[in-house]
Amino acid sequence: MTEYKPIEGFSTFRVPEFDIAIEGAEPDSRLRFDVLEVSYSDAPDAFDSFEFSLMDWDPIRLEPIYSSPWDETGALKTYSTSTGDKPIPVLEPGTVVSLYMHYRDDNVDGFAKMDPQLMLLGRVASLSTSFPASGVPVAKVRVLSPLAWLGRKKLTGKATGGLIDLIIEACNQIDLDLDLSGVRADLRATEEGQDAPEHDLDKKDANTVLRDAIAQLGLGSHIALDDLTGAERLVIAAPQDIRLALTWGRTLLSFSPTVSTAHLSKSVSITVENPLGSSEDEQRFEVEKGWDDLPELNRNVLGPGILDAILDDLPDDPEPITDPTRHQIAFPEQAVLNRLREQARGIVTATGQTVGLPQLRKGAWLICAAWARSFQVSMWSPSLRM
Repeated sequence: MTEYKPIEGFSTFRVPEFDIAIEGAEPDSRLRFDVLEVSYSDAPDAFDSFEFSLMDWDPIRLEPIYSSPWDETGALKTYSTSTGDKPIPVLEPGTVVSLYMHYRDDNVDGFAKMDPQLMLLGRVASLSTSFPASGVPVAKVRVLSPLAWLGRKKLTGKATGGLIDLIIEACNQIDLDLDLSGVRADLRATEEGQDAPEHDLDKKDANTVLRDAIAQLGLGSHIALDDLTGAERLVIAAPQDIRLALTWGRTLLSFSPTVSTAHLSKSVSITVENPLGSSEDEQRFEVEKGWDDLPELNRNVLGPGILDAILDDLPDDPEPITDPTRHQIAFPEQAVLNRLREQARGIVTATGQTVGLPQLRKGAWLICAAWARSFQVSMWSPSLRM
């Protein structure tokens, strides 16, 4: 039985804390003091990002701080911190910034300290300042995953092979180090021994190609920096297996579940045409899979026998995959099973809000329950914003 870690009670959560580190240096206490708001976004169809707003006014010098860090001679200005005067950090586009989130440890027995969680190591995408009619100026900084910056680099030519081969070729073209040590051996083997598709890369954005390929493989990714050289390295691995139990009225602030079966089909099929096949059966064939081919599916998710009864009443005609991609044609069984899994994920969906949980990331599995567990469902979290 899968074990879910409960997040218990209000008393575990003390004062929310965050740290912002610039260019790998220790977090700046003065900068953190000037932060008015910080938010982090993690979604499957966009690059990870975070934003923070800073009070951008020096009440002693009567001038902006972060939007104008240089003096008349071009030298960096300084400001007072708890450890003495330090240069004002430069937050121009391209600056490397790290965001950590956690809760303050009050050293009370029985309450475990929550270590700072690295949410994102990224680069500043924009710095904007507003000078309002009343109040102090505010500087807003947006930080994107380094993968987003790869959009400036275009790929050329073609890549032959599975999605992993596509990722390797894209990284080679943009001279980005790649770490595949976290990719399961069985996943690599799935793509071996198949007819290798050809991927057209000419004039395509490197970041989009990498993001889509990683998503199709069901993997996660992040950028790491080499401790010695500072060189960026793309790390690809299976998403961290995070399983949390949340309860409405405690850690689950709001919870709106929806049950729908209108999108279901009894089976999914794909037609593959291969003019190079040695026989007529190999030149054109169909692959069809049904719900019995998904052993991991919890068929009692709606109650004993309910889902089976709904599936039995569906039309026998399979849902065809129209306009299949080259990868789907090369791996037809994987394509139809993935489409069935998409349908399964749509049976029970929900939106909601929790208390701030830095350990909750995109791809986490949740058990969401009402106060007396009168409603309980295991769910997958595709995105979050904190």
